[in-house]
Order: sequence, then structure tokens, then C-alpha cells
Amino acid sequence: MESAIRWSPTSSATEQRFLSVDVTGKSFRLCRVNGFDGKYIRHEVLSTLTNVPGFRAFDWSTSNENLIAVGQSSGEATILRLDGDAKESLSFPVRNQRYCNAVAFSTHGLVASGLDRVRNDFCLNIWDVNQRLSPAGGSKGFTEPLRKLASSEPITSIKFFRDQPDTIVTGVKGQFVRIYDLREGPGNPSLQFPTRCVHNLAIDWLDENYIASCIPTNESTICVWDRRVGTRLTSPAIGSSASATDSGQTTPALELKNVFHPKSSIWSLRFSRTNRGSLAALSSSGHFKNYDISKDYLPEEYRSSIDETLGQGSSRNYPESVYTKHVRDVCIPFDNPTRGYREKDRIVSFDSLNISLSPQPSSIALDGNGQPQIITARPPCAPIDLSSRSVLACGISSNDSDVRSIHPLSEHIAPISGLIEEIRSRVYSASQEQEENANDELFVPKNLNFEPVPSHENRERAMAIGVMGVPLTAEEALTLCTINQFRCKEGYLFDEDQNRKVASDDQALQDLWDWIERARKESSGTSMVVNGLDLNYLV
Repeated sequence: MESAIRWSPTSSATEQRFLSVDVTGKSFRLCRVNGFDGKYIRHEVLSTLTNVPGFRAFDWSTSNENLIAVGQSSGEATILRLDGDAKESLSFPVRNQRYCNAVAFSTHGLVASGLDRVRNDFCLNIWDVNQRLSPAGGSKGFTEPLRKLASSEPITSIKFFRDQPDTIVTGVKGQFVRIYDLREGPGNPSLQFPTRCVHNLAIDWLDENYIASCIPTNESTICVWDRRVGTRLTSPAIGSSASATDSGQTTPALELKNVFHPKSSIWSLRFSRTNRGSLAALSSSGHFKNYDISKDYLPEEYRSSIDETLGQGSSRNYPESVYTKHVRDVCIPFDNPTRGYREKDRIVSFDSLNISLSPQPSSIALDGNGQPQIITARPPCAPIDLSSRSVLACGISSNDSDVRSIHPLSEHIAPISGLIEEIRSRVYSASQEQEENANDELFVPKNLNFEPVPSHENRERAMAIGVMGVPLTAEEALTLCTINQFRCKEGYLFDEDQNRKVASDDQALQDLWDWIERARKESSGTSMVVNGLDLNYLV
């Protein structure tokens, strides 16, 4: 990823800020929003930090927006100040150099760095930034971390919990999603989930019990975990392996497979700051999807029973089943075979907003041209159902409890044959008018009312009504679904004359009943008996 963007969680309705990151150019820009034209953001640069050390990971402090942490290829975690110079930095070196894969700030001044594996060395270091920024902690040289964890276990991703700032969730490469409580001493239990989905960790801003992680390539899988369940284990000493001491749930609360095309990879996962359970994912092809995750219904009696037995609010500590309510494509990939666009115009980074522009989740996004923009997910499709009487019931997306129904015209207009002729006449006339205005060849032939039309062409045109040329209205389409039903109501059965009258709009059916009537007359009596052989079955 060559660039990134982060939204300030302290932004308000009166002032909004964001951080623009140029990874290849090694620079950070703090910007303030000046305007919005419905898509793109107008902004001014408040401060710029350039010539920073090359970095593989970064994080922006939510408690002090002047601080940025970067993880370098040497393994150092460096704290930079947006209002200072790149040389005015604070470094946390490591004894054995290797890649720093992730850095993360806590809300109360800790910073964590996740490193690649080195034998017999810790890969997760926790530092106290406030201590180093104090006058007594500004000495140069190597400083021991506040905590050292994950011996010989490569760390891929890190996130601190906001409701419990001394608790951290990490991804251990190819093995676990693991939760550490930094208040516990070495050797005390931590919580983990065995999985290969250990990248791009994200915590739900509005319900921190739920954590998302992914396999970014090939399988393109996202898992959602519930921190209230899991396997407890004893942290190992250096060089030893972990051993589980307490069994728990080892499967994710929710698993989403084949999220993106196999040729693309997952670049980012973010939970919405304004909509509970709304998870957004971005692929390397610019494919931007939004998942609405909901909880299964639990009767109030069940919650009350737990609260009465274990104390008020205890039901919140029990895991809840979740499911995917809606999946929405917010942006399609640039290489879409039918609706593709320039690769430079694809979304390359995004972050969720903390202010609501609409009832749907909104994000600030950065395209390949470096233009920041606001993207809002479209409302999910409303529920829809068709009854056996061809009545269409449609939910209204703005209100889950509202439903409107669309009825076929045949409920109020008879006979059905005349109604069908009216629909065809309207569609054919409008199609002819379109053809004449656009000088384009359509399915409906010219001079429809004057030139004879072959029966097979007339039949094909009748079957394809609304498919080509002018589309049908919903009422007209429903009416066509009720043709057979209303023909039966009008007496369509075994009487040839009556059937021809009812089906006067269908030449093929009239020809059929003409043949049946003729065959019946010709087979009456003994006219089809020759030399004692009855040939009526040949008619």
C-alpha cells in the first residue's frame, strides 16, 4: 500500500480533521476539512511531517493527535510529533533486528510493537510513551520494554481495546488471535483463538466484544470473534511451547468466506464508528464491501433470568450468536468485466467516520490519485415477496415496519384479453417512437399497424414484451403473470368458442382451438373408420 488515510476520532460537526499518509514519500499531513461537494473533500493542510524514517506500519494516537508511531524495517518503534521535525523523534529499539509488522497506541499512553520471529526472543513489546516523554525518561540508549510477550511467535497485527486500555489483541502468524491482559503477571492465563485469520485486526467501536480478522490472500476469509469465549492458556517461558489449561470456544462467531476475487487481497478491515456491527472491507482491486452483522434475538425473559441470578447486567457478559444481515457492494473493483474503470480511480485506503451523514455507515476514502472523498453505503435492498395471486409486497428501506403492495391491473379491469392488448399496444407504440427518434433498430418492426406480421414473429414479440425496448411497469408485469388465472375465471375450459373468445389476444391459442374443433368434427361418426380400422387416434 503506497498511501493511507485516517479520520480523527475527535472530529465534530464544527471541525473535522484527517491524517493523510504517503508511505512511499515518507510523509504525514494533518488536514482540516473545508467543504464537501457531495463526493470529494475540500481541505487545508494544518501541518506536515516529512523525511520520516522508512516504515512498514503506523498508528495515530487517539488520546494525543500530535503523536504518530511508526514501525521500521529494523524493528524499531519510533514516536513522531506532527508539530515537530522528523529528527525530534523517540525511538524504542530492539536487541535483534527484524521487521516491525505492526504498532498500536492505547488510550492511556502505551504503545505496542509486533515483530517478526527471532529464536528465543520476544516478538511483542509494550512501551510506556508517557514515561519516555517525561524529563526523567528522555535518556538515549536502549530501554527495556514495560512488558515483553509472545516468545518466538511472529506478530502480524495489534489493537488495544478502548474500554479496557490495558488489554491488547494480537495476531500470531498462522496460529492464533490472542488477547493479553497487561495487568496480569507473566505466566498468568491469556485468551486465544486458533486460526490462520490473523491479519488486519479490527475491534467494533460500539461493541468491543467483537473482533474481526482476516486471511488477506488466496482464500480471502474474514472471521469475527467474541472475546467473551475462547481458550485460556498459560504463557510460556522463553523457548518453551504454550499449553492450554482451559477449554473454550475455538470457532469464530462468524466466518465469511470468498469475500473477494481470488486474484485480489484484503487490504483493510474497519468497523463503523456510528453503526453497531457494521464491518467494511477493502480489496487491492478497489472492491469495497460492507457487512451488517446482527445479533440473534434473545427473549427479555432470558436476559432477566440471568440478571436476577447473577446480578444486574450479567447477561451482557454472555456470548451472543450473530449472523450476516446484509452484504453491500459500496464500490466495485476497477477490473470489473462490465463496469470497470481506471485503476488510478480505485479506492486504496479508507477509515470510518465518527459523525453520521446518513443512517448508513460513511467512510473517508483515498483514491489512487490521492483525492480524499466521502463514501456512504447505499441502504440495503428492502424485503420483497410475490404472492400466489401475483400481489407484490415491498418493504420500505427507510422504515422496517412499513410495507407497500402492488396489485395487477387485472384485479380491476376486464376482460383479460382486452387488458393484454392495451399493454402491448402501449409498449409497441412507445418502442416505435423510440426507434424513430433515435434512428436505432429495435425488436419491434416498423409500420406495425399496417404490414402483416408472420405468426412466429408475432408470437416471439408477444413473449418478449418488456424485455427489449420500453420496459413494463410493475403493475403491467404482474398483470402478465395473472393471464392464465383470469382466463380460467372468464370460463376458459373445454368449449372451443368460449376459449377463442377468452384468448382473443393469443393467436396461437386460437389456432390450437380451431384445430381441436375441426379434429373433433372430422372424427365424429364413422368417417375415420376404414375397413373396420378406427383411425380416430391419428387426428
